[in-house]
Amino acid sequence: MSTFPWRYSDKASKKMTTNKIAFEEPGLDQLGLGNTVIDMHVHTRYSDGLNSAHAIAKKAAMLGIGIAVTDHNEIRGAIEIDKDSSVLSIPGIELTSREGSHLLVYFYETESLARFYRLDVAPYMGVGVMSSLSLYMEDIIERSRGYRSLVVFPHPYCAAYTGVCNLQFSRERLNSLMASVDGVEVINAGNLNKWNLQCAVLGFNLNKAVTGG
Repeated sequence: MSTFPWRYSDKASKKMTTNKIAFEEPGLDQLGLGNTVIDMHVHTRYSDGLNSAHAIAKKAAMLGIGIAVTDHNEIRGAIEIDKDSSVLSIPGIELTSREGSHLLVYFYETESLARFYRLDVAPYMGVGVMSSLSLYMEDIIERSRGYRSLVVFPHPYCAAYTGVCNLQFSRERLNSLMASVDGVEVINAGNLNKWNLQCAVLGFNLNKAVTGG
């Protein structure tokens, strides 16, 4: 989980190549050979998703992949799917900072996620689950570092300010934020392809972990 390698099949040479990103439907049978495949960004209906944690676990088991439930400012879905022994799950949460930009935090244990949520998220919640916290981006990152966690910027480039690469962050501040996280999300199913491509370039330039979901 700390390196998040992505692999793709070069159709011309039929060889597997590491550290490449393919913007196409993955061949799960091939990817699953010697690799652990995990969708790192899934929402349940506890925030803005359409499905229950149970339904997501069932689909993941059918596909033979793992799941990271990362609901917006909410952890019930992540805790529920962790109890399902049929699927590998990574505890996570997607947080909305005071600036309105998003941040993914992944944990090694569900207990750490629950403690983080209780002490470092719930007291700073807005009116609704999709509302911004009263914490600035740097505050959230610093608090997450008190736990065994990995921090990733989701959809850093997108059409809205929910991606961290937006004009409200100065170049100096953005550079500092990028240096303080573990990786960036380069494939987001809800994002336009042109924005995902920019996210991929960012991931390569930063030489950090890249994720997708």
